[in-house]
Amino acid sequence: MENSSIELLEEVIDLYEEEYCCREKISLEINGSQDDSATNFRQFVLENLPLDIISYLQNIFTGDSDADKSDDYSFIEDVYTERILPKYKRSNDNNEELLDEGCCVICERHLRCTSHHVFPRSTHERMLKRNLRTEKELNTTIRVCQQCHKMIHRRFPNDLLAAEYYSVDLLMADGAFHRYARWASKLSDKRTKLVK
Repeated sequence: MENSSIELLEEVIDLYEEEYCCREKISLEINGSQDDSATNFRQFVLENLPLDIISYLQNIFTGDSDADKSDDYSFIEDVYTERILPKYKRSNDNNEELLDEGCCVICERHLRCTSHHVFPRSTHERMLKRNLRTEKELNTTIRVCQQCHKMIHRRFPNDLLAAEYYSVDLLMADGAFHRYARWASKLSDKRTKLVK
């Protein structure tokens, strides 16, 4: 079921791009916001994929075994942010520093990546005061795509990341996160280019 679910999602993404993005060769609605576009994409996916497939993908993406009981489909907007937006976005509106295209250490796809601090910056001051880590250790980063970066922070609070999940191996030891990484690795790694 996993492969067929991913293939269906890929088809819906392609259909959405053909229908809404490429038709006018404009990425985002001129008068709309990025949030409106992500919401429109979510609605498009919900209308074009069977609910059981959406629930299955939600379970993989969020690690929530009660996904079929939840109406929170925000993971679909993350797919939009990772897969569609970078192709048409004019600049980086996020606070994340976009790196050149490379291999994400979580999903191993070749996409635009960001630097993930393995010890979140919000924990640095406290860890330095308690002499738990050196400044060099605290500034250690790993290269992850935006989708995986969002998943890391959705799944683990910053304090937990700093205490228990401060390496790729430790992240992958979490069963739900490992299932997400396997799923994400099967998604297309179509190369994306920013519109200048």
